[in-house]
Amino acid sequence: MIRKKVALCLGGGSSLGFAHIGVLKALEENDIHFDIITGTSMGAVVGGAYAYTKDLKMIEEKALSFSRLKFADLRLFPLWKNSILVGKKADRYLKTVFGEETIDKCKIPFGAVSINLVNGELEYITSGKLWEAVRASMSVPGVFAPFEKEGKLLVDGGLAENVPVDLAKKMGAEIFIAVDVINYGSIRANNKKMLGVLFNAFHISQLELNRLKIKDADIVIRPDLTGLTMMDFKKACTEKAIQAGYQKTIEMMPEIKKILQIED
Repeated sequence: MIRKKVALCLGGGSSLGFAHIGVLKALEENDIHFDIITGTSMGAVVGGAYAYTKDLKMIEEKALSFSRLKFADLRLFPLWKNSILVGKKADRYLKTVFGEETIDKCKIPFGAVSINLVNGELEYITSGKLWEAVRASMSVPGVFAPFEKEGKLLVDGGLAENVPVDLAKKMGAEIFIAVDVINYGSIRANNKKMLGVLFNAFHISQLELNRLKIKDADIVIRPDLTGLTMMDFKKACTEKAIQAGYQKTIEMMPEIKKILQIED
């Protein structure tokens, strides 16, 4: 019997997206294989890194040592510009992870979601430099400067497809494991400072959209991220997010194996 192509679709959620590492850890431990990875925003960061390296230990180490200072190149007068952050630090950091490698070098086929502000259309990025695909997908409007390429202004794909099931369909997947890390609890917990307000507004728009976009997913993993915020990159919070992703995936393992027709 020919096995159907399985896609792992990782949603955006800023620091909550570190839960994807725990999901991947649980899937690895249970020998669950997938043929395609799609990601939006932080889902593209984690998904792209895993698709390229399949080195979960390295990805977890980088997550636990991450600091917002690595991305925080603040503009002096952001109200006269297109974002609070310049984005050059983000570029440099992503290059340390991915170098100049292209998506076709990934060990697992990978795609990221972005939006072109020039024409308002979705951009499914499945070729080109991997770091550029990730950078475009994670560029939250107002926070990061749009990623400019070939006349396009690319921003975070979460505005239209935060959990990229549709992209996985276009890449040939037949079974979809969706990971949704956005929840009302994390939004209520977020702070009232400028970045917190921007992220809250952005993610509130994604809540209902997520439900619509993942209706065709065969499995939806929603880690319990109560008490964590989308802007907290402290090591302890990252550890909690990873553990939440792991625990939820382990809980759902019987269902996952049933859908994938895997016998214990």
